[in-house]
Amino acid sequence: MPQADKVVRAYDDSEVLDAIKSSHAQGEIILTWFFDFARTYARRYLARKYPEFDENAWDSIFANVDIKFVSRLRKGIELQEGTRLTTYYTSIAKFAALDHLNDRKSAKYTQEVEDHQAIAPPDVEGQMEREEQQARIRDWLHHIIGNEQQVAVMLLQAEGLSFREILEQTEYQSEGACRNAVVKGKKKIAKHLLDHPETAQILKSLLKHA
Repeated sequence: MPQADKVVRAYDDSEVLDAIKSSHAQGEIILTWFFDFARTYARRYLARKYPEFDENAWDSIFANVDIKFVSRLRKGIELQEGTRLTTYYTSIAKFAALDHLNDRKSAKYTQEVEDHQAIAPPDVEGQMEREEQQARIRDWLHHIIGNEQQVAVMLLQAEGLSFREILEQTEYQSEGACRNAVVKGKKKIAKHLLDHPETAQILKSLLKHA
């Protein structure tokens, strides 16, 4: 008599959170299930935006997402009421995929410069999709600020998110830390523009088309 197919049990968010914060054997089973489910969910959403990514790219992206997801929840980050773990996982994956895209584009147009030279903002001539333009702005800010989390906070604030909402999508632990990150990032940009005033007009045009 043929064996019936084994039914894989789904776990709720409270069970997944417990598995993240504990070290029991059942927790490994739960996390294996969750990451498989969450990756499928996130990839289905993101694949429409990044059809050029191959299996190696997705493996690299989700490996980083898994680490950040577990790390943040173990540190005690509190999700906004009503936010599902799969939704939060997908929001982390969204930034990881964008970073991966930035790395690819950076290799195409970023040239090595000496320490005393200015890093020029991307060329803003011609028509380009909004998403590509935002990716170039993010990449340029990375060059100037040099801190991924500070850049993330500044971009999220520019999208209209409150510092409380930003906490859910970054590694910062308080609204005050988020505010401090914005202040530090702006100071670095201001210093760069003071040192290299010739880039100010180019940056203005870049942001105008964002």
